[in-house]
Amino acid sequence: MKSTMSTRQLGKQGEAIAVAYLVEKGFLIREQNKRFGRGEVDIIAQRGELLLFIEVKLRQSKKFGTPESFVHPKQEEHYHQVATHYLAEIQWPHAIRFDIIACYQSKNQIELHHFEDAF
Repeated sequence: MKSTMSTRQLGKQGEAIAVAYLVEKGFLIREQNKRFGRGEVDIIAQRGELLLFIEVKLRQSKKFGTPESFVHPKQEEHYHQVATHYLAEIQWPHAIRFDIIACYQSKNQIELHHFEDAF
């Protein structure tokens, strides 16, 4: 049976899965869907003095590639722009990192991979 979820619904579901995973790992979720200019960061999370800017990708099929393979250089550039603005806004003096959380959903199972320092 084919899913009738829209791309937006899939994105929201992927973000909810990623947030639950991060909270379980001890991260504080500071922001979701933070926008600046043309860019948007799915999740900004913090643990101690480390701030993460996280792109979440959820796919229901690997037919066209793995979820993480859908993060393109232009998207990475937008992430860096949003991060630069956000860091100035909050005057963050500590370490940052750009991660990808890739989720693959097959039937009722979720396969999650956390790629640290992805770009």
